[in-house]
Amino acid sequence: MISTIAIITEPTAEEKAQALAQRFSLPIVKNLDPHYAFHVQVTNEAVSLITRDLPGKPIMIDFLSEKSRWRQQSSRGFKEPIIKAAGVRPNQPCSSSRLSRKAASQVLSPMRQSRMDGDQRGK
Repeated sequence: MISTIAIITEPTAEEKAQALAQRFSLPIVKNLDPHYAFHVQVTNEAVSLITRDLPGKPIMIDFLSEKSRWRQQSSRGFKEPIIKAAGVRPNQPCSSSRLSRKAASQVLSPMRQSRMDGDQRGK
């Protein structure tokens, strides 16, 4: 049986990976593990999404970039879904290293639910 997602990290970012794993109740693996459909790679520079089914570069979203900052501050980019902002295509993977919207939703859905649960606990 293939599980959905695990976290993979480099030794210098282990503390960040532990915090992320604890926050979203995800396992940490040392190497890419074929038992997981997706891996969230945590480094000191970025957080990337690696998918088992699509070869190529991982999807990287830089939340500190100028474009991301503009999306957060501009009314035109206000609450734009991260999947759309990352350029993910609907329903099918393409030959580039992009991920389908359906697959990305599978990964982000547990994270979104966990965040909502955390918000409710704080009230």
